[in-house]
Amino acid sequence: MVRRGGSGGSHRRGGRRLQDRPAAPHQPCPELDEDLGERPEFHPRPAVRTSARAAANLREGGSRNTTDHWVKRLEDEDILCAPVRSLEQTLDDEQTAINNMITEMDHPVAGGIRALNAPLHLSAALAEVRRVPPQLGEHGTEVLDELGYTTEQIALLREKGVLR
Repeated sequence: MVRRGGSGGSHRRGGRRLQDRPAAPHQPCPELDEDLGERPEFHPRPAVRTSARAAANLREGGSRNTTDHWVKRLEDEDILCAPVRSLEQTLDDEQTAINNMITEMDHPVAGGIRALNAPLHLSAALAEVRRVPPQLGEHGTEVLDELGYTTEQIALLREKGVLR
């Protein structure tokens, strides 16, 4: 029997992955058994549920359909899940824009850039990105100074090309 539980991501047709994060782990979900091609040797015993064979069965059954199919199927069973996306897919996702996760900034060297915004948005404590990303080596001297390097050591690193 398929159980609601953290099985991690599994490969799906089209190279996309699906990640499940159920709210109630290890609750029976027989509705998915037929879709996943459940075999009799995989039953509710904990040793079988968590075995490599059971994971292989889920991978095999999961590869029979696309990620979009499984997201809809799992959501229909009220199982919290989301596809695993690449960085490009994440940045282009409409939810990224709705959640204001990207901000546009004027960079003194690069011009207009897109950067990650503050990850938390709280109504009583507005967080925002106030500075542009630094140039390569821009704060190297300050960081090394804070770490206890002497002026001479920093100069030697700069001379050897380790520091810009």
